[in-house]
Amino acid sequence: MATNVLVLLRFAGLAALLLGTFGYIYGRGRPRAMDLERIAELEAELTAAREELDATGSEAASLRERLTASEAEAATTRTGIDEHFEASAALFGRLAQDYRELFDHLTDSAQRLGVSEARTEAMVEGVRAKLLADAREADAESATTDAPAEPEEVAASAAGAPEEAGSAGAPASDVASAERDEDAAD
Repeated sequence: MATNVLVLLRFAGLAALLLGTFGYIYGRGRPRAMDLERIAELEAELTAAREELDATGSEAASLRERLTASEAEAATTRTGIDEHFEASAALFGRLAQDYRELFDHLTDSAQRLGVSEARTEAMVEGVRAKLLADAREADAESATTDAPAEPEEVAASAAGAPEEAGSAGAPASDVASAERDEDAAD
């Protein structure tokens, strides 16, 4: 009888274990009321996040389009500025060359027409002095109306002006003094 009781107890323990395992698995598989509420909350959050993402996505696309348009406009402006400065540099180069040619022409003509080399040098120096004085006056005027120029810029513009300007702007008094100097030398 003791063996029957033991077998019966073992059988009852095994049955309890199987039923407990089945109940545990079955209970975990079915959502409870609290789980159903949490699922509903998570689905609502997911829907709100998707709507926000869609709105942000369309806003981001709009921002990307505006950025692309701004970049294209900036590139066009940069190209225009580059072309402007290239054209300005070419024009200044031609202007400097024309001044050199005019200066050479006037110097050659003066020598061909019998003006002595000393007189030609005196005219050139007179022109340089006049151009330097004009450049200093222009710098002084711009310094009173604009921000003051750096001393290096003033010196560079004053030093570079005579070589490129030529003798077209020579005052009559400089030419007359050069003629007097030549007459005195003869």
